[in-house]
Amino acid sequence: MRLISFYYLTLLSLLPMAANADSPLTSTPFYTAYMDIKAIKDHESAERISAEGFQFLDGNAPADQKAAFVNALGWGKMQFVNSYREHLGKKYGLPAVFFDSILVYKGDEPEALAGTEKLTQDELMCLGYMQAMGNYFEPLKGHYCAYLAFNRGVHRSQAMVYGLIVAQYNLDRNWCYVYQVMEYCRDQSGIEPDEFRDEAMTIIFEYINLYQSECEEEPVYEEEETPFGLVQPKPDYYYLYDSIQANKGKKNFADLVIEEIIRPEYFEEYQGTKVKVIIRNTGSSSSFPALAKMSEVDLSLAEAKRIGLKGDVLQYAAELDNRGDDPGADDPYFESWTYIPTIEPGKRYVIEFVVLGYWIYDPNCEFKVELDTEKNITEPNEKNNVMFFVEGG
Repeated sequence: MRLISFYYLTLLSLLPMAANADSPLTSTPFYTAYMDIKAIKDHESAERISAEGFQFLDGNAPADQKAAFVNALGWGKMQFVNSYREHLGKKYGLPAVFFDSILVYKGDEPEALAGTEKLTQDELMCLGYMQAMGNYFEPLKGHYCAYLAFNRGVHRSQAMVYGLIVAQYNLDRNWCYVYQVMEYCRDQSGIEPDEFRDEAMTIIFEYINLYQSECEEEPVYEEEETPFGLVQPKPDYYYLYDSIQANKGKKNFADLVIEEIIRPEYFEEYQGTKVKVIIRNTGSSSSFPALAKMSEVDLSLAEAKRIGLKGDVLQYAAELDNRGDDPGADDPYFESWTYIPTIEPGKRYVIEFVVLGYWIYDPNCEFKVELDTEKNITEPNEKNNVMFFVEGG
């Protein structure tokens, strides 16, 4: 059977999502239909997967229970992905780089990479689901594993996990598709029923049905209207812990650092810009989830000197100063947001910003990246949360 072929499941591109805590992945707690299963009950909103939890995932429990186990762990917690990667790596002798290569989007219908045959259908499903739940702002990073799991045998449990990931992606694109994707995964006759519980399905569709009315009419756009905006709004709702992460001394603190802003690249499909930033938690505790922002700056020569920029950067700043009297010379202001998941001590993570419909070299490129804009983490050094990028066009 060809996997889901409807046009609404064609995945356009890997863009960071402005997702929120009201979304297909975060608002469907179907694990509550499985609280009679001890491993699931014991891991409800847990902070780590216990030895018994790994035994459950490795065992003969049906796929719907394993999906419910992942669902019970909650969302916004990348430590589960990291620990499950390590577990599977030791189990099958697979290196970390292998998991790096499969936890990315590889297109609508990708081929299986060497090494993926070692993982069972349920392991691929759980890994992809954990990744999408852990970083629900970029759900397509879990798409490849979920796709391979579903494609090995088209059963309801794998279909529901795969559908939730694709529905999450479509949340910022077309709300009708959110409903149609899940309706297809529930009702398509070619998908074999399995043990997935009716109560769990009901819980999922209590949320998904909210989008059904969006399919009644096709949206009408004015001729000049564009879906792209240079200033992306900050997410109204996003997963942050209720409390501020405190600095509790040398033995218990998180400290996010920007290590490098990689040179912007042209995003041809949307005639825009993609920027990757390498960050690291140099602290001794896992960091709370947070937001990051990239924004255009008009960097004067005096400001460039004040913040310690040197060399060619000062020359570019001087050029901008010289253009300051020309009101038509200002670059358009752009702003982009992305999500920072939990990062373990000493670990690096690559965040990604996208500016749609605009190449930010105009002709010079100057912008600022800020981490933890909402100050959810009390850090010993807040200055390393900000970095400027200035380069001539």
